[in-house]
Amino acid sequence: MRYFFIFYLIFTFGVLPSYCKEIKSLNTDGILYLTSPDTGEIIYVDLNDLSMINHIQTTGAPWEITSDKTNMILLVTDFAKDKIYLLNPLNDLITKSIALPLMSSPKDIELSDDGSLAYILESLANEFVVYNLKEEKIIIKTKTPPGPANFSVLKGEKLIAISCPAINSIAFLNLETFSPAHRIEVKDSPENLLADNLRNVLYITNRTGNKISVFDPKNKENNKTIEVGETPVSFALDEKNNLLYVGNGKSNNISIIDITKGEVTDTIQLPVETQFPGDLEITDDSKWLIVTSETTNFISIIDLNLKKPAIKLDVGVSTHAALIIDKADRQMGKESLSKEKINDTK
Repeated sequence: MRYFFIFYLIFTFGVLPSYCKEIKSLNTDGILYLTSPDTGEIIYVDLNDLSMINHIQTTGAPWEITSDKTNMILLVTDFAKDKIYLLNPLNDLITKSIALPLMSSPKDIELSDDGSLAYILESLANEFVVYNLKEEKIIIKTKTPPGPANFSVLKGEKLIAISCPAINSIAFLNLETFSPAHRIEVKDSPENLLADNLRNVLYITNRTGNKISVFDPKNKENNKTIEVGETPVSFALDEKNNLLYVGNGKSNNISIIDITKGEVTDTIQLPVETQFPGDLEITDDSKWLIVTSETTNFISIIDLNLKKPAIKLDVGVSTHAALIIDKADRQMGKESLSKEKINDTK
């Protein structure tokens, strides 16, 4: 009877993998923030206590999330409600929202190095917007080609790269004037972009081409094309270990690229509970990779030393974007905010 039960488990679930064991903490001081466009929620999880899963309800579709670790500003785009949410680091509540023009549908967002400006990509309005957070107003609007999906800042070349998969092109803006600089053609639906400012290259996911393009912005040419899994949609860069992790939606796996060799060295298959990886985020200690799922309620947490899934965490909703804030930075933000309040009362 005992052997029959073991056979039943193996037949039903496959060989029992190591990620089935319960892990309650990543032993890393960080808070994981997630967005769920399907349910309108923003989720945050204590990585030192994975049972601490909290939900913030919005009335729209939160999409991307970014932060300025110096001032501890958390900004979340809502493409359904044409607004940006500001999260308070003291209590993780939405303190206010920035209203954008109707039918702008903001998606991607980043902050300037000093945290004073928010760069916002309006996907429906076909505009790149610069919003001054102190003055609380839009100061620059630049038209983009149709259907902008994602952008990344190339600091070495002082350029902003914007992907336009519908017309197979990447548009570049001048980082200082935000005026159009030039445009290049890239085949196979270039969607997600990631600037590697250490090596001064731009990584591009070719969604329909099942490959990653490595683009040299200085010489305006493609350095290399690397074959990955089906439908690459997301990636994360580990600069310390010279590794690029690529989330392949249809293959439901992660390709590991050694960027010094320019080739895939390993592939990590995701569990069936995590389907279609929407975003990837690496912990500061480079030990764990967070993988969101756009079709299920489970995120996967991958042990990067073992190169396999270690945790399947049910967060209650499907998720798109992920961002990790170090607890020390979070505490600094709280102390800074408290000092500002004290000064305001003087």
